[in-house]
Amino acid sequence: MFSNRVFNFAIAAAGLGLVSAQLSGLSDQCKATLTSVVITPSSSCLNAQALVALVTASSDASLVGPIDNWLTGLCAKPACSNDTLTSIVNTVLKGCNSDLQSFGASFDPTVAVKYVLEVYPTARKVVCLTDSNANNELCVTETLTNVQNSTGTTLSANGVESLFGQIMAGQLPNVPASVICTDCTKAAFNIIETDFPSIATSSLNVNGHVSDVCGADFIDGANPTGVSQSATNSSQSVTATGDASLAVPAGIFGGLLSSLVALGSGMAMLV
Repeated sequence: MFSNRVFNFAIAAAGLGLVSAQLSGLSDQCKATLTSVVITPSSSCLNAQALVALVTASSDASLVGPIDNWLTGLCAKPACSNDTLTSIVNTVLKGCNSDLQSFGASFDPTVAVKYVLEVYPTARKVVCLTDSNANNELCVTETLTNVQNSTGTTLSANGVESLFGQIMAGQLPNVPASVICTDCTKAAFNIIETDFPSIATSSLNVNGHVSDVCGADFIDGANPTGVSQSATNSSQSVTATGDASLAVPAGIFGGLLSSLVALGSGMAMLV
């Protein structure tokens, strides 16, 4: 069901803080690589350092606030250049290659770069939507708050871990249509369908599933009143040249390491 997919996306966004637990198993080289990427000036367009609040928060504290803080900063920064994104992807794949292989994952750098360059602009537009009917709150924040309230589960590290367990067991919480079918989610759907029109004609019948849950008006392409784009239109002036430096010692900026992994995970799940 479409409703379950949307819920999974929301939970994935709130679950970024859980990745800190995975860092203990990374190699020193991979940790140094992730640290260097986070602190390099060219990657400031991702506002990755703000994600440190996610991994330093209490395991029972809601992650909605830190996510809002991260995205608010990200949307105020110039968009990442293709050179920066390419450098980040190549650096991570190179520095964490052995770790990825140990996890059973393998990525063709050329394909990975192509995917990131295609998805990033859309993901940025989606996460930077704001709703004037909710005091210009970010739509992501509004949606996560509504999911949190409707499920009665605080989207904390512990809460998200519990919900992930339910999802993996096939016991998906019932999220009402009033949380899923909002002006915010309609605006996000419009962006995704405009940028990736093949979705509407794919064999997955996305439009049909969406219409079944949210009604025909949800997929009519009209832009909802009050939802607007907060992402700055400026482009990044810092140009990355080659792979990011790997010279940062592995032991520093532990929170920043978690943040970069979180950033990559979240952006991949947004679209």
